[in-house]
Amino acid sequence: MWTFDQLRLVLPAGYEHRAEGIARRVAEELAELPAPGDVALRSLSLPPIQIQAGTSDRQIASQIARSIARSVGGSSASNP
Repeated sequence: MWTFDQLRLVLPAGYEHRAEGIARRVAEELAELPAPGDVALRSLSLPPIQIQAGTSDRQIASQIARSIARSVGGSSASNP
């Protein structure tokens, strides 16, 4: 199971009103992906994700969730 104490998204200007919905959908998308083993990270920075005009919140969330899963999956050490 994925567990986060805090999720901070930095979105382009104009997306502020969509942040809550995108964050909720990131959680939904992660729930569909296999969770890593016992990994503790103080923080995780992701590379920027390209968003085209008209991209839905679900599509954005899916890209973010996959990026999180790839980044955490590639992390073999605990970083408390």
